[in-house]
Parts: sequence; structure tokens; C-alpha cells
Amino acid sequence: MREKKHFYIFGSGISFSISPTIHNTAFHYHNLPYAYSIRESPSIDDVRHLIASTKFGAASVTLPHKLQAHKICTSQTETARAIGAINTLTVQSTGIERRIIGDNTDWTGLHAIITTYSVQTAHQPSAGLVIGAGGASRAAVFAMHKSGVRDIYLVNRTSRTAEKVRDDFQALFEVTVVPELADLPRAPEVIISTVPAETTTEEQFAFLFSGSGFVY
Repeated sequence: MREKKHFYIFGSGISFSISPTIHNTAFHYHNLPYAYSIRESPSIDDVRHLIASTKFGAASVTLPHKLQAHKICTSQTETARAIGAINTLTVQSTGIERRIIGDNTDWTGLHAIITTYSVQTAHQPSAGLVIGAGGASRAAVFAMHKSGVRDIYLVNRTSRTAEKVRDDFQALFEVTVVPELADLPRAPEVIISTVPAETTTEEQFAFLFSGSGFVY
């Protein structure tokens, strides 16, 4: 019999998340004694006690904790370190040592969408736009790079935050910070917004759709 474990999604303002429904349904289907629940907190430090418990199974990490989750990790995957953000916590236990591993899987889904589109259309996008400069933005920028997008533009309300993302990736690839959407050097073929939908409007993107590029 498997030991009962607790799984979570950590974040703030996530009461709408359907993650518990998805995971608990899967646990039930496979007859696993696990439970997945939402844990909201203003700081990742507030859930340390849950992670320290031997009943802790794993966790999804979302806004605003992706950039701070490394503080509670024993180690990080190479991808998580490269991106500078964590969205998944897992436990690695040998019986002697218990380790919390931080990983980032956000980028893989975005990468799959871009590469699938490229294959289906026989067209390799060369310019991409990421809106926002948080943890999800870092995964989006990384996904574009891995997908072969050459010109990656980053727009954020606070330029200094966007410049930090640019600087953190400069050893791997180039990111161009653009002050406003209207200042883009060229029309992007891929657009990934990592900011809440209610903070953007159709009017902001109207000029992008006037061209002939392929837009996500």
C-alpha cells in the first residue's frame, strides 16, 4: 500500500485553479492515496512547513513564487537554473537524505506549440514577442530560443525588470527589450503574453494583426 502524500499548488490569487480537480481525478482513477490542494500565501516562506513534512509529495508553483522558490530547494535542474524560475517541486529521497528538487516545465509546452506550428506550416518563425517579465516570461523567452526564434523581443511595464531578464540570458542568447509594443523593430510571428488578460486590450495588439505574420 502506498503511503498517503499531499500535493499542492502554491501561489497567490489562485482560488480559480482547476489543478486540484485534474490531479485528484487522476489520483482517484489510479487508486492512489494522494490529495492535491490549493495553498495560497503571499510568500513562498509561508509554505516551508508543508514542504518539510514527510507527507509532502510534490507541488506546482505559480505567481508570485516562481522567482523565489529556489530558496526552499536543495538543488535545481539545469533548465531551472538557466531560466531562473521554478514551477515544480519534487522530492528525491534515498532513505538517508531527503532533497527538494526545483524544476521548470513551463517552457516545454510553449516550445511544443511553436515547433508543432513550424512543422505543420513548414515555416520557421524568426521573430517573437514576449509580454511581461516575471517567472513565466523567462520560460517563454527560453522556449522561443529553443524553438529557433532568432529575434526575441521583450515588452514589460517596468523596463528595469525586463532588462534584468535580458541580462540574465545574455550568456546564452540575445533578448531585445522594447519600451512599447508600437516600438517593435519588426512584426513578430509568435506572441506569448505572460500577464493577466484583464491588463491588456485588443486595441494594444491591433497593429500587430494588420501585417501578414503568423501570430499566436
